[in-house]
Amino acid sequence: MEVSPPQLYLVGDVRDTLCENVTIANIESDIIVVDRWVSMGYDSRNLLEYIMSSENLGLNVSYDDDFFINEKTKQLVCVNGAKSGLYYGVLLYMANGENSGVGIWVQVNLSESENIELNREVMSPQVDFSGALVVILIFLFCFLLVVFCFLLSTELIVNFIKRNVSI
Repeated sequence: MEVSPPQLYLVGDVRDTLCENVTIANIESDIIVVDRWVSMGYDSRNLLEYIMSSENLGLNVSYDDDFFINEKTKQLVCVNGAKSGLYYGVLLYMANGENSGVGIWVQVNLSESENIELNREVMSPQVDFSGALVVILIFLFCFLLVVFCFLLSTELIVNFIKRNVSI
């Protein structure tokens, strides 16, 4: 069984219902879905710590929790809650009658409307190259300084040899 994406990032206002599609593929079976959560604000990758239900945290999580799949299928997962905060959960997809399954991590950031854009920036995985650019510029400066010193010292050595060596 394949489930994607491997992680859901849901960011929004406490009054909004946040939804994203999850794709399930490569299995022909009845699928059972369960969600489990850890305490608000606690991020863990240990499945044994995910013992809370969404109701314990005041979250409403909706998805098809029992369905049959025989081809690639998209399922809508939606979350809403009344209390702002950072929530960590996992959605477990299991084939009925089997002891194994696939999970995807869920990160939900609910806030009051004026903080939404800031939270989207914090949760969105972004690459920042500004530090690498500074390092490259410092390296180039040092390299040019070394080349300049080498050329200067070579000129000084040549002049010294010309003055002190008679042929």
